[in-house]
Amino acid sequence: MNLTSEIPLFHNIGQNGIEQMLRCSGARIKEFKEEQAIFSEEDAPTYLYILLKGKVMITKTHPSGRRSLFFEIRENEIFGGLFPNRSEESNWYDAIAAVKCEVLAMPWKFLFNICHNSCEHHRILLRNLLELQTQKSLFLMRKLHVLSAGTLEEKIALYLLEMADPSGCVNVDMKREEMAEFFGVTRPSFSRSLMKLQREGIIQVRKKQILIKNKKQLEIIYFQQNK
Repeated sequence: MNLTSEIPLFHNIGQNGIEQMLRCSGARIKEFKEEQAIFSEEDAPTYLYILLKGKVMITKTHPSGRRSLFFEIRENEIFGGLFPNRSEESNWYDAIAAVKCEVLAMPWKFLFNICHNSCEHHRILLRNLLELQTQKSLFLMRKLHVLSAGTLEEKIALYLLEMADPSGCVNVDMKREEMAEFFGVTRPSFSRSLMKLQREGIIQVRKKQILIKNKKQLEIIYFQQNK
């Protein structure tokens, strides 16, 4: 496997060290078709995954059959649960291939059993893993903050304010349906709210971006409703 330290989990580990750890861990590359489950919520958390190619959706299916999108995994990012323990016998959520994917599956048991053949590299790996899990926790806290807003329009306003760069541009890699799942609503409901903001001249919806044209009005939508 020709993997490099450009993958955040392998930061500060040389190519030889990466290859040695992968051999010791028994890690293997798996391929998945679009909409194929990489793992389901009923599965035991056996592997830590690294997305090499494609895009993965982390979702939860409700008893009604409606699917909520927690977040999306991009190339070189890790997924596969937080640190598993004996009290957690399942993943609790699903990992679905949004497009054709290639992932590296590394057994969790390797991470918790020090490999004497690559001890120093193993310590670096665990430090990187802790940092990445901390970043993911922060992201989920931000999402919880967004979803705590009142109406859907207020949620969208807060999301755009939180995610915009200094120029007022929000990069959007998700499809409209995936965005609706992120906010926990149907696609028509999400589209109506988004188009309403565009008709009012507050935002401009582009193919892969949303441009904030009137930040002050967007702030009014959120802050006046949440005093």
